Amino acid sequence: MVAVTTQRTNVGLHADAHYVFQAAESIQCLMANNRLTHLYLPVLGSGHGGLKGEVSLVCMLIAFGELHRRKSAHNLREVNIVVYKHSENYSPSISDVGVKRALDFVSRLLEE
Repeated sequence: MVAVTTQRTNVGLHADAHYVFQAAESIQCLMANNRLTHLYLPVLGSGHGGLKGEVSLVCMLIAFGELHRRKSAHNLREVNIVVYKHSENYSPSISDVGVKRALDFVSRLLEE
């Protein structure tokens, strides 16, 4: 289990972007220790934590993209980030356009 949302006095439930990066590194370590290569996880921090979904997605893409480039993270072969929607009658928490923009932005950042 990993969480990026904390309960703080005078703040309540809260998520910060840097928690997403810390969570990604912790997940990668757990995966390496357990010889796992494939990961499915939801967009982190964008629910009760209040982090905007698109911001969380960008952070996750950067974090896992950068981890994938490290030789020490050779076990990290596939990461699937799941964007939920409440039901068929609702839109996803991040629009298709938001996902495309995030992927385009991060792919440019991580180009060699």
